[in-house]
This record gives sequence, structure tokens and C-alpha cells, in this order.
Amino acid sequence: MARQRARTAQLRPLRRAEPAADGPPVALNSQVAEFEAGLICAKLIRHAGDIPETLAHLQIARNTLYDKLKKSGIRLVNYRVQVQAQRPMTHPARPLAQPE
Repeated sequence: MARQRARTAQLRPLRRAEPAADGPPVALNSQVAEFEAGLICAKLIRHAGDIPETLAHLQIARNTLYDKLKKSGIRLVNYRVQVQAQRPMTHPARPLAQPE
């Protein structure tokens, strides 16, 4: 019983979608799309835009991820970490000549 309660506690939603008090009710598909977009963004941030890692964590197909990114307007370039590879030097650095 305690094990089941512990597992239920882990299944809480990331964010609770509530309709605006003064506006019209929000359709379920809009709420689901917003939730999915938030979850995808969180995983992209966690994995620095690494698609294979994000796919493994979300457990969805690559095409599904790209479809959801397109529908929600998420751009991968915003989540990828720019890593500049340091190239090995082919010759030792030479100091600049000092004027006499």
C-alpha cells in the first residue's frame, strides 16, 4: 500500500492547467498541446538540445517529436548548446615580434 502511494505521488502533473476566470473555457486539446510543449521544452533544456537523449527520455519516435516541435513552434536552435571544439594546433604559437 505504501509503495502504491509513493508511486502515485510521483505521477503528479508538472503544471496544472486552469481555465481563465474571466475568459472562455480552454479546449482539452489546447491544454494537452500546451502541456506537451512544456514537457518537451523541459527535456530539451535538460539534455541541451540533444535529440537522441530527449527521445530516450520522452520515449517517443523521432518523427513524433519533430511533428510536435513544428506544431508548437519550438525551435531546436534555441536549446542546443554551442560547443566550440578546440582544434589542435599544427604549429606552436609564436610570440609577436616586438618593435625595436
